Amino acid sequence: MKSSVAGSLRALLSNLIDYAGLYPPAELPLPIVAERYRGFLASPDAWILNRLVLPAAKRWKFNPATKCGKPIPSKYVSTMRFTLGE
Repeated sequence: MKSSVAGSLRALLSNLIDYAGLYPPAELPLPIVAERYRGFLASPDAWILNRLVLPAAKRWKFNPATKCGKPIPSKYVSTMRFTLGE
């Protein structure tokens, strides 16, 4: 199913949103974050989604093949070296 967004709006908003489900307000566990992100990538509105944001410390613990089904390609994963408040 294709999204019904005008081409000009799609061009403007393409890859606009990074998914940071580990951070407030959601603060979800990593397996759920990976599962949801994979679902969002498979949706008709995936064109607006960019990367999965993880803190650098969790990037190395992130093994999407375990407990999460299919791996998420590394080009979709972004790491943060620091977060506010740390």
